[in-house]
Amino acid sequence: MELTEAFDIKSGLVVSFVGGGGKSTAMWTLARELKEAGEKVLVTTTTKIFWPEEGQADKVLLSNKCGQLKKLLAEAPGGKIITAGTTKKSEKLHGILPGQVCELKKLKNITILVEADGSARKPFKAPAEYEPVVPDCTDVIVAVVGLDILGRALTEENVHRLKQVKEITGLHEGDIIGPKAIAKVLVSPCGYRRQDIIPEGSRWIVLLNKMDKCKDEEKLRELVKILLNSPQPPARVVGSAFYGDINKIKILQYHN
Repeated sequence: MELTEAFDIKSGLVVSFVGGGGKSTAMWTLARELKEAGEKVLVTTTTKIFWPEEGQADKVLLSNKCGQLKKLLAEAPGGKIITAGTTKKSEKLHGILPGQVCELKKLKNITILVEADGSARKPFKAPAEYEPVVPDCTDVIVAVVGLDILGRALTEENVHRLKQVKEITGLHEGDIIGPKAIAKVLVSPCGYRRQDIIPEGSRWIVLLNKMDKCKDEEKLRELVKILLNSPQPPARVVGSAFYGDINKIKILQYHN
């Protein structure tokens, strides 16, 4: 199964990735799938991302003028991945404004993938009050967690935004992170189900990444069960394991 199918992505949608533990990998994988299907894809960020690796993007556009970006994207052919940002600082591409994403969506013949959150390359995080930066026109939000966080200690080394994770989960620094803690951050109205994060009418999906790193099947089942039985459950829970160019992806269907 591909991410396109697992997320049920149609042409012309805006897909925003939040959380930690594999957002960039998932975003670029989805971009490649869409390109292979003949779609025109814009990969961008409302925060900042690493500069595309060789072969990831067909073209990189740097501009803070939405009109210029819109014109260049309109002229680009299908079956291409275009990356857009405002500036390159060191190895990072600084992104565009959320409102610009919504203006570019009006082109209609382009699918837009947005990295809307930062996690300092850690597998798990909770959002600060000013995060994530999700465009109002987002159709699909993908909240990502790296399953290698299961069973690890709650420390600055393992999580991003330690203070927020502690506040939401009730854990103390050094406590072991289990399924309940992960689910709380994902479904809590103080976490990734915060009202201002989810645009009206958007679909909310959870991606449990690095399934190959999860050795405890029972804990995985418990996590999925809690998510699906929450007051505002995700539209679907997707599991993935990325082995270089080989992706193992499935919709997790665990029930009571």
